[in-house]
Amino acid sequence: MARKKFEDKHKPKKYGGYIRLSEEDGNNESVSVGNQRKIISQFADENNLELVEFYIDDGFKGYKMSRPDFDRMKEDLEDGIRGADVVFVSDDGLDFSYTVDTVSLGYAKPDAIVLHTLPVSENGALSEDVISSHAFVGLDEAMHLPEIEMAVLTLLIGKKPL
Repeated sequence: MARKKFEDKHKPKKYGGYIRLSEEDGNNESVSVGNQRKIISQFADENNLELVEFYIDDGFKGYKMSRPDFDRMKEDLEDGIRGADVVFVSDDGLDFSYTVDTVSLGYAKPDAIVLHTLPVSENGALSEDVISSHAFVGLDEAMHLPEIEMAVLTLLIGKKPL
């Protein structure tokens, strides 16, 4: 069976920027929509990311769960999962308003796998039903990590394995 060909690692990754400014934030330039847009754009440029979309909720409070562009961003995430072979999830310590669950995973291919940066955060970006599913291979990956590391080190120093 032929291996799947993955994209060049140097090709820019697609990236979306979310901006929210509530009415209480006022007109302070440091938190303005324009300044947030500039910061996000600079981050994308510095990290080889293709900025494909800005999602902007201007005048919406953060605690309100119904924010139009935030909802649109979640729909776009589901579209991004649609037809995927691999769903990679990273818990970065942020507040998780979007969680990959079996419903969103249902948009991926039936034999898709789920990888995670580990450790899996409690109440993080993966639901318990995904973690306990056959699709989640993050623990298998972690179990074989020492062998993977040794293989890479062996290749790097040019020695043949014992």
